[in-house]
Amino acid sequence: MQTLTRYSESQRRNQLISPRGIKMNDKKLYSIIKDRFDYRDGNLFYKYDVGKRMKAGDKAGYYTPNKYAYIVIDKNSYLIHRLIYLWHHKYLPDTLDHINNNRQDNRIENLRPATVSQNSQNRSISVRNTTGVKGVYFHKRKGQYVARIRSQQKNLFYRYCETIEEAEKCLQVAREKIHGEYANHG
Repeated sequence: MQTLTRYSESQRRNQLISPRGIKMNDKKLYSIIKDRFDYRDGNLFYKYDVGKRMKAGDKAGYYTPNKYAYIVIDKNSYLIHRLIYLWHHKYLPDTLDHINNNRQDNRIENLRPATVSQNSQNRSISVRNTTGVKGVYFHKRKGQYVARIRSQQKNLFYRYCETIEEAEKCLQVAREKIHGEYANHG
């Protein structure tokens, strides 16, 4: 039976944690990726041959069904966008945000540090949305549209509107005010 280990906040901040345990600290990983890879246009490329299959100049990594790209280093998988951020800034924040919401766009200008809350503010419209407008739903009993912004199970903005267009305009103004640079309208 496998035992679960709890890590302190400082361990989480200073080291990469995997389901198997601690992988390696930022400084060691930084030196490895600088030694093994070159960065070009949102991708990492091998600097030299690695085994029989990976040649110098080949694009590193693989994509999973969740559309994130990974690289295996010393038998551990790492998200490529995190390695690219580390490559440029020499540290890893707890959470990274893809500004344009495209998980495959790993250009450094598309990556920014964020809190979990800020990262969720920049989320695209849900596939379960029935109105076609992020943050708007139809209240059947009242016969009106509801424009709503929630964070941590609290309503930050809540307004009834007669039309979907009115609800969308209200939400855009409120979202810009509440979320700032992390506002995403859909």
